[in-house]
Amino acid sequence: MTVALSERLQRAQNYCLRFIFNLDRGEHITPFFNQLGVLTLKRFRSYHILMLLFKIISFKSPEYLSIKFRFLGEVGRGVPEIA
Repeated sequence: MTVALSERLQRAQNYCLRFIFNLDRGEHITPFFNQLGVLTLKRFRSYHILMLLFKIISFKSPEYLSIKFRFLGEVGRGVPEIA
């Protein structure tokens, strides 16, 4: 996703929260994200990336990604380099 598209999507999410809470354009929106327990799109993407990384490290799943990682304990054991 391009930066421009990501910014447009974030503005749309902000607009939706402003509509829900009937906020003026100048009011800070972060407390309302927190009140609803909604993540901003940037944080939502980071969360999903970190969850995928956790699954790769903990469960070696999905296999097509886990085989591309080389862990420190595996160095020098004939494990191939990252493809």
